[in-house]
Amino acid sequence: APEDIDLSDPDQFRSVIHETADGTIDPDNIGQAGCTDAERRRFRAILERGNLVDAFRELHPRTEPPPLESAEYSWRGFGGSGSRGLLRGLGMRLDHIVSDRRVHA
Repeated sequence: APEDIDLSDPDQFRSVIHETADGTIDPDNIGQAGCTDAERRRFRAILERGNLVDAFRELHPRTEPPPLESAEYSWRGFGGSGSRGLLRGLGMRLDHIVSDRRVHA
């Protein structure tokens, strides 16, 4: 998810901590896969270098995350127990359509 607006619960998604094999934590990789700072930076770089925009967000701007039931989320957490249930009840927009910025000017 390129922005917090694309997450049903940004705080929950951004609280996941990944340790390296030696037990250290890279601040760039804090967060659920798909919404770490490193991934977001790379996505923005692709858009900037290609003069592209996130077409969906251009057509559907928001200031708050949509409700979980919204069709805007292309991924939803599954039920389960233990670690499998950690993301239950969460949604993320992780499929993107990009287009040339000039189309949206």
